[in-house]
Amino acid sequence: MRSTFLVPYRRTRSLRHSLDRLANDRYLDAASIVRSKLYVPMNVEATDDGYTITALVPGIDAKHLEIQVLDDTVTIQGELFAGSDEDDQGAYLLREIPSGGFSRAIRLSSPLDPEKAEAAINDGVLTLQLPKADSARPKNIKVQVK
Repeated sequence: MRSTFLVPYRRTRSLRHSLDRLANDRYLDAASIVRSKLYVPMNVEATDDGYTITALVPGIDAKHLEIQVLDDTVTIQGELFAGSDEDDQGAYLLREIPSGGFSRAIRLSSPLDPEKAEAAINDGVLTLQLPKADSARPKNIKVQVK
């Protein structure tokens, strides 16, 4: 006879893994994810000159995105409209596409230059180019021999 072994907490494994990754992420602080209906996954790449943030925002129109840069913090807010809740009461047999707003704030390790920041959206992928402020960039000093 073959026995079946049940693991009662198997379903929570991926949640624990996600929480561990979040706790160990050096770019996120306690206020980085604001409570919202939608979750927007992001990548943050650091270079000597600045940062590149890539975010998945499928179905979100550029006019419904707002990006703010203040010192070393970038805030991305948006709204996804997946149909009207009031007009379509009872018309759906299955409704899995989320709608609503999201807000993500990411604190980076260096001050940013908001005047030179650039944002583009292509095929549902938002790309932000955020250069570091001149005061945060390393300065090379030549040593003179006397």
